[in-house]
Amino acid sequence: QGELLNKALELYREMKMFKEGNLAVGDAFYNKGDLKTADRYYAKGGKENKTETKDKIGKAFLEDAFKETDPKLQKKAFDNAFKALSKAYTPAEANRMIGNEFFDMGMDYYPQALGYYEKAGYNEGIYLIGDLYAAKPENIEQAAATYIILKQKDGYKKAGDLYYNKGDLVKAMEYYAT
Repeated sequence: QGELLNKALELYREMKMFKEGNLAVGDAFYNKGDLKTADRYYAKGGKENKTETKDKIGKAFLEDAFKETDPKLQKKAFDNAFKALSKAYTPAEANRMIGNEFFDMGMDYYPQALGYYEKAGYNEGIYLIGDLYAAKPENIEQAAATYIILKQKDGYKKAGDLYYNKGDLVKAMEYYAT
C-alpha cells in the first residue's frame, strides 16, 4: 500500500499537483473510514482547504461517536471531533456544534447539550433549553437549574419567576436574592 501511495503521489508531484494529490489520497482513506490517516493527508492539502477538510473529518468523528457503544471509544471519538472542528472553526464553535447534535436528539440529551453549550459560552442555547424545560410544569427544577448555569442576573430571575409562579415563595426569594 505504501509503495502504491508513493507512486500516486509522485505522479501528482510530476504534474505539479502535490496538494491535489494529498487531498485525493485523503479522500481515499476517508471513504474507507480511516479518518486519522485521511486527516494526515488532508493536512498536506494546503491551508486553503483546511476549514473544509477539518470540518469533514470532525463531522465524521462526531457521527462515529454517536454510533459507538463503548464509552471509552465514544469519548475518544468526541475528543477527536472536537479537535478537528476546533481547527476548522474555533473551540467555542466546535463545542456549540457538538451541543447542537445532542440538542437535536431530544430532551433526553439536553444535559449533554448543556455541557457543550456551557463550554462554548452559548448562552442562547442554554436559555432555549431552560425555556423548553419550563414549558412543562414537571420540569421546573430542571429549568431553574438550567437557567442558573449562566450565573447571570437574568438566569437567576427566570429561575425565581418559575418558583414564584409555582407558589414556592421561599425558593423564589433564594433565586431573586442571588
